[in-house]
Amino acid sequence: MIRILGKKKVQKRIFWGLAVVIIPSFVIWGVGTQMRSSHETFAAKVYRQAISRDDYYNRLQAILEQYRQFSNSEPAENSAEMEKIKKAALEDLIRQSVLSREIKRRRIKVTDKELLAVVREDPSFRDEKGNFDERRFQETVASMPDEEWLKIEDNLRKNLSLRKLQNLVGSEAQVKVTDQDMADYRTKYSLAPDKVKDEDLRKVILSQKASEAFESWYQQVRKKAKVESYI
Repeated sequence: MIRILGKKKVQKRIFWGLAVVIIPSFVIWGVGTQMRSSHETFAAKVYRQAISRDDYYNRLQAILEQYRQFSNSEPAENSAEMEKIKKAALEDLIRQSVLSREIKRRRIKVTDKELLAVVREDPSFRDEKGNFDERRFQETVASMPDEEWLKIEDNLRKNLSLRKLQNLVGSEAQVKVTDQDMADYRTKYSLAPDKVKDEDLRKVILSQKASEAFESWYQQVRKKAKVESYI
């Protein structure tokens, strides 16, 4: 539990993040009704970890809302676009389950100190000079229910755990940027040295290569995952 900012105690746990990872409880059904119950209750199972239909429909609605805001339209119910969205919603939840299992398997943890460091960097809690404003932070904490802060903290902890996993995978893949990578990138996008510094360009390329390495790693893990889909 996060209780200290500087020298002062904070009574509510905190968490500042965006992504929500829902890990449904694993329910053991009778052998004779397992297939029927799975099809009626679950959207999928990953390593016997259940993904409920409620979670699936919630994720589907979230994606549809993003679709509406982006395109100002509604996909037809039986269209190829709607099928693509439904597939994406289920695959998002499968991905979350696979990655959550990998985080647990690797025993990746996030400390309260690491959570506090993220909170202190949040622009929402900075004053006019860019320094952490404890008063503003505590006012925000006091204005929200304990349950909401607990949910925020949980989300942030999951986000930081995922970031640690990504860093580990990148390290294992020995991701690096060569001089040839830099030259090729400048040629491809017509980037002159006076427009983009080498240091900044190297960070961009490193980020891209790390993302590619992580996605390649995930696809391999995904293939080995015992996924049962009922949608």
